[in-house]
Amino acid sequence: MSLLQTDEHTSLEALAKGDYRGLNWLFDQHKKSVFHFCMKLLKNQDLAEEATADVFITIWKKRHLIDTTHAISPFLYKVARDTAYSYLRKVASNERLKARFLETYQTADHEDGEWLYLKKEHAEKVADIVGTLPAQRQLIFRMRYFDGKDNPTIAEELHLSIHTVKSQLGKARNYVRQELGILGPSNVYVLLALLMMGES
Repeated sequence: MSLLQTDEHTSLEALAKGDYRGLNWLFDQHKKSVFHFCMKLLKNQDLAEEATADVFITIWKKRHLIDTTHAISPFLYKVARDTAYSYLRKVASNERLKARFLETYQTADHEDGEWLYLKKEHAEKVADIVGTLPAQRQLIFRMRYFDGKDNPTIAEELHLSIHTVKSQLGKARNYVRQELGILGPSNVYVLLALLMMGES
């Protein structure tokens, strides 16, 4: 067993027993890699820093689940992934955070091509799916998510009740999600887009 493995085992045992020194060791060893992991998903430094802190808080709260006989990395990065996804949901439900997040994506470097591919691929797919919706439902969906109009504006312009607009949007969202199929865990950007299509 290497020195690092020995240190990790000792520190994990301490952490599992509620010793803060174990958590401090874990934080010192993994804070940079966890931050970069969160940054890759969130593409926003402030959110990534907050998420990183939350990861280690969660690890502390769930220390009783740590298996001290195995490496911490799989458990640690599962917590990090879940935390990042939680932040995406938070972004999707908060207009101010959503605007900041999207602004970051517009200026971020996506030379790896993943974002550009997903944006193009799924935008085209969503557009094709929306095109198969009934006429009124399609129009309401396009006004809400393509044109950025809120529900009251749509209701007023189409001379419909708010209830009708919400009902039609709900049915349209469910249909789009169903047609897109189950997302893989790596398609985080598509997940965000679908989360942004939540109830208004």
